Amino acid sequence: MLAAVLLASATPAAAAAAPVDAAVERSRDGFVAQFTFPADAPAWAFWRSAPAAGDGKPWRPRSWTVLTPGVRLERRGRFDALVGVGGRPVPRRVTVRIAPFTAELAADYVPALLLGGRSVALFDGHFATFAVEDAAALERFGIEPPEGEIRDPGTRVRFTGGGRRFRLAGDVDGYRRGQSSGAYGLYDVPRATVAAGVATVIDSETPPWLADHIARFTPRALGVLQARLGPSGIVEPTVLAAWEGAGRDGASLNGGTLKGLILMRLEGKAALRPNPGLSDMTRWFIAHEAAHFWLGQAVTYATSKDSWIMEGGADLLAARTVQQLDPAYRPAAF
Repeated sequence: MLAAVLLASATPAAAAAAPVDAAVERSRDGFVAQFTFPADAPAWAFWRSAPAAGDGKPWRPRSWTVLTPGVRLERRGRFDALVGVGGRPVPRRVTVRIAPFTAELAADYVPALLLGGRSVALFDGHFATFAVEDAAALERFGIEPPEGEIRDPGTRVRFTGGGRRFRLAGDVDGYRRGQSSGAYGLYDVPRATVAAGVATVIDSETPPWLADHIARFTPRALGVLQARLGPSGIVEPTVLAAWEGAGRDGASLNGGTLKGLILMRLEGKAALRPNPGLSDMTRWFIAHEAAHFWLGQAVTYATSKDSWIMEGGADLLAARTVQQLDPAYRPAAF
């Protein structure tokens, strides 16, 4: 499970305000996001502003182009923000053109997954925003902005024009401080293949042996975990697996977990043919991320300093799960 900071609940005043509306629609050359802000503010900053993992630089300038005059996308301290030009308020309606950014972020969910052909999944958490009365204040904010210095009406993210949201019944529709469960919007993504109660959407360009390995192993791992831990509360666990191509040597696997959803990104020349090392890595990864349906979702922690329990516990559960399914598996080195 990707690290997430637990933030305090919204104030009653913030909870009563109309939310920001972010409508995301597919266009011919990418996507367009239409933000509608409920109040004037000199800056609207994005909660999730982690840099790209590869170079440590902000990813939004490489993905987002602001089309509305009178507003710029700027990096202020730890945050990306829409800032009014010349200190003026950000226009109430702002349009942004988006070219999907698919690279890994530092401790956050990948903004977009390409799943073969025209299939794209967009993470709604990256549209969640809050207002400040002074854009310069963002320069001194830590990862948890002071509650008295921001306005957080919440953000409603809508995937329109053919997009559909991956979500579970009972999920909260909207983002607010301390209330950000997260979901992906799916565009031209084929319906999942369901087997043994587990749904998989695997990039059509994934090497066949690897796609088959993922589809067969995931239900088995979840079966072991449920037998040992009881029901997780997830009705139909789902895997979204993206193939990033064979442009690099070796093999790479990364991703994360959301409510009921395992995300995977795979790439590398070594993945084109059956590879025992990658096979073991994939089994451990699936079992680790699936373990978070219990440890991290069904059971959570009191404060962010205890988050290591979730990762360490998922590591142990993954090793034991794979070992039960394959007694020859030796996790000691890991």
